[in-house]
Formats: sequence, structure tokens, C-alpha cells
Amino acid sequence: MAALLYLLPALLLLLLLLPSTPAATSSALLGISYGRVGNNLPPATSVPPMLGSLGVGRVRLYDADPATIRAFANTGVELVVGVPDECLASVSTPDGAAAWVRSSIQPALPATKIAFLTVGNEVLTGANSSSLSRYLLPAMQCLHDALEQAGLGKQVAVTTAHNLGVLATSYPPSSAYFRKDLLPMLCPILDFHARAGSPFLVNAYPYFAYAEDPTGVKIEYALLEPGYAGVADPVSGLHYTNMLAAQVAALFSC
Repeated sequence: MAALLYLLPALLLLLLLLPSTPAATSSALLGISYGRVGNNLPPATSVPPMLGSLGVGRVRLYDADPATIRAFANTGVELVVGVPDECLASVSTPDGAAAWVRSSIQPALPATKIAFLTVGNEVLTGANSSSLSRYLLPAMQCLHDALEQAGLGKQVAVTTAHNLGVLATSYPPSSAYFRKDLLPMLCPILDFHARAGSPFLVNAYPYFAYAEDPTGVKIEYALLEPGYAGVADPVSGLHYTNMLAAQVAALFSC
């Protein structure tokens, strides 16, 4: 069990609330982010059986490592495969995107079930946002087009993972709104999602909110402790028993 903890450095809880692609069939409610930066990690081939015993039905990878993707072949687990930030420039052209899909995605199909590509990670609010942001939407569009041309458009959806920092405020949830300075980039991305039918993905880390304000945020609220009384939205009157639910509601309010 200790080895399994290495698989859970960042639990992407909001991913569990996203709809599946039309071709996705998993009904599992549990998903994890499979981080591979560390030591004493279990071999990739031993990971799917461990996750299967826990009922995990969806796994997020932060890159397209071929050996890791192959390890999930014929398991029925849906993969969310990352396109690393350092690849954004190269896949922001039609030829580059087509080459990446041919080399990183097509060889794994259909044995491995790849449901989503996440193009970059928290690009708009990250340390390299000034240099990477201009590539984000073109990369998403080009990868979407490359998948369509390969006949995989209905099987693999294209999205990107944002940080909750795209919100100017998240409390109370009913009053949340996007940062105005990011709207010139967010609005076209949202339009892409509407046209492509792909989900808007956000990394939700309630514990980080507690760590930034341990006196103002109860740890029981941040860690989803069962039985905690929770917090009420003074505007809507809705009651949230944990911070994750409140963060999700804030995104829906935008």
C-alpha cells in the first residue's frame, strides 16, 4: 500500500465530475492522477492491477510515455493523456499535431482506451504563461483537427487543465467569476469547447486553499471529512459540506 501512495501526489478530483466522451463506457466514479516524478516507484505494469483492486476507472497521465500507456492496454481504464508544456509549440501547427498523434496516440489504440488529451497544464496561470499562452489554443485546435483526420475525433476529446487561479474570486461560490485579464484567452477556449464538445477541466486542490489560509479554512472542510458541518453560501443559501463541492459550484457559476 505504501507504493500506491506514490500514485497519488495530486488527486485531480474535479476530473471525476466531467462527462465522458461519447465512446467512453466506464461507469467508475473514481479516478486518480498518476504522477511519476519520484523514486522507488512501482513498475508501470504493476499499476493497473493495483488500481483495479480499488475500482479506479480513469487515470490521468501527465505525458504520453509509451510504456505507461501500454501498461493500461486491455484493462478498460480510461486514460487522460497529457501533452506536456514543452510540446505546445511543436503541436500548434497542423503538421506537428498530426505527427504527435501518429507517434504518441495511434500506436496505443485500440488496446488502450484514451478518452482525453490535456494540452498543457495550468498554462494561463503558470510561471511560463507569458511564453506559452499564445500556443495553447492553436495546439488544442490542431490536435483536435489531427484526431478528426485520423478518424479518432469521437473517441478522444481535447481539453486543457486550468488552475483555479483562472477565477478572480471563488467565494461565495454563487458570486464567482473569471479573471478579467484572462478573458481574451479564456473566451476563445470556451468557444472551442462548445464547438468540439469537450469538457472544461480544472485542477481542484482544496488542501492548497487550507495551506494558504489555515486560520480561515478548517482542515476538515478542505479534506472532505465526513460529518463536517460545512459552510453556507450567504448569497444563494446553498450549503457545502466540503470545499471541493464549493469549488465546483464556483466554476459552474462563472
